[in-house]
Amino acid sequence: MLNKDVLRTDMERLTAFYYDHGYIAVKVDEPRVERRDDGLHVTVKIEEGDQYRVGEVTVVGSNVPTDTTKLRRDLGTAPGDVFKASALREDVQKLTERLSDDGYAFATVDPQTDMHPEEKTVDIAFQVDRGRQVTVERIEVTGNTKTRDQVVRREMRLQEQELFSATKLRKSREALQRLGFFKEVNITTRRTGADDRMNVVVDVKEGQTGAFSAGAGFSSADSLLFNLRIQENNLFGRGQRLVLNGDVGSLRRNIILSFTEPYFRETPLTVGASAFSWRLQFDEFARGGTGIGTQLTYPVTAWGYRSLWGFPLEEVRVGADYRLEQAEISNLGFGATRSIRAEEGKSLISSVTPHVSRNTLNHAFDPTAGSFQEMSLEAAGLGGERFTKIEGRERWYYTFLRSKSLGDFTYSFGSTVGYVFGNGGLTGNDLPLFERYFPGGISSIRGFKSRTLGPREERKDFFGNVVSTTPIGGSEEVVLNNEVIFPLVQGIGLKGVVFADAGNAYGADEGFSLDNTRFSAGAGVRWLSPVGPLRIELGKPFNAKPHDQKSLLLFSFGGPFQY
Repeated sequence: MLNKDVLRTDMERLTAFYYDHGYIAVKVDEPRVERRDDGLHVTVKIEEGDQYRVGEVTVVGSNVPTDTTKLRRDLGTAPGDVFKASALREDVQKLTERLSDDGYAFATVDPQTDMHPEEKTVDIAFQVDRGRQVTVERIEVTGNTKTRDQVVRREMRLQEQELFSATKLRKSREALQRLGFFKEVNITTRRTGADDRMNVVVDVKEGQTGAFSAGAGFSSADSLLFNLRIQENNLFGRGQRLVLNGDVGSLRRNIILSFTEPYFRETPLTVGASAFSWRLQFDEFARGGTGIGTQLTYPVTAWGYRSLWGFPLEEVRVGADYRLEQAEISNLGFGATRSIRAEEGKSLISSVTPHVSRNTLNHAFDPTAGSFQEMSLEAAGLGGERFTKIEGRERWYYTFLRSKSLGDFTYSFGSTVGYVFGNGGLTGNDLPLFERYFPGGISSIRGFKSRTLGPREERKDFFGNVVSTTPIGGSEEVVLNNEVIFPLVQGIGLKGVVFADAGNAYGADEGFSLDNTRFSAGAGVRWLSPVGPLRIELGKPFNAKPHDQKSLLLFSFGGPFQY
């Protein structure tokens, strides 16, 4: 049976295709439908006409600046290009947004085209009516039954008595979504009695910010794990975060109490404090520690810096952390090598870590756009062990296909690099075992067993024969993750993923080399279930060495989707 609505939509798409390839004089006749023995035949007569290119591009209007260079700077339509109707629509949107960023909230842009059949060109004139500059008179916050108004207002990039800006309005919504307090954030504008004034209405729908959970999780990395967690991300509606978390299992123990004040004394300074105790079991030893820490971060824009060499600094924060920890190497196995046994016991770590980060992710838990970058330099030596650690990590998200019926298809790229050296300086000598890199596993290079990649040390018998090899960690680490995330069942949040990973940890004597870099690829499913995240992935190593420990099936339940 022929669906006439679908056929009509197909004809519209066909016409749009020609318009997007310069055939603006195309004629698409009504389709002729014939019933034959083998089914329905649809015939469409098309007269393409000539292909047109863009001639002159101008921005005109009675109240536009004489010099329109700034307005034309970001236009995608340029003289000589094949005419594209979709590019024209995008340029209208760009011009409207650029004008609104200068305060012209009610500006209109009407594209006028003038065809020249002899030259096969079409001139484009963007007719602009800027109207009056508009100031934000009042910002109204609604829907917040728990969260205080001030918590919402301090995340607004657009302030009262400022000129209106569509970009600042969009970034305000993204900042509020990143808080993780709200299920929905809707920001609308409302006209007042004056042409040069408007109100902004921020309507939020409160989400669940507190949680008490007790249960069990299981993963290919940590085996069976019991968890108790008390968390409040919006304490007393002030945006403060308090977390008490305990994970106890056969391979891992992690207990932490932390408190974060995002706006210390109503300034942009974020202050955090924590106390922790942890232990992680490796194949032939366990490493852990007990200590306290403090964290400070501050936005660069609070000092008045908006950009650096053209790079925006709006979401950039700088800070410093302090860590005082008693680290320990214990529970040595039969296969522990000589260098591992030499580090058995307790050591003191007192370190300061300055860092800089940038976060433009569009969502706190399930991003589909934006990025996150962080660089840090940890210097230990204020007492106890001495080492220096330089690290950087990033994560990018780009939605390359949007479908109302299916959902978003997103590409994600992430990288982690690290370099640490101890008392021996850049040679890597005397680097504490508990500060080395041990990649591999579901949150690193999938397809390999957790915490088993990197340099290994041989254990020999009385006759000098190699009995076994044990991971001893590297002083350098490079991990690359590529993913395509796609919806499986949109209604319940079930998603699929295909991935390709690369990287390893490298010793100071060898450094980075492609020969020692491991590669893997695979696929899996992820589900943010009502009782916690579920993640099941299959990874296939491409160039595993004989001593590498593989783990093709990787799974976790009860932990976050993070790297």
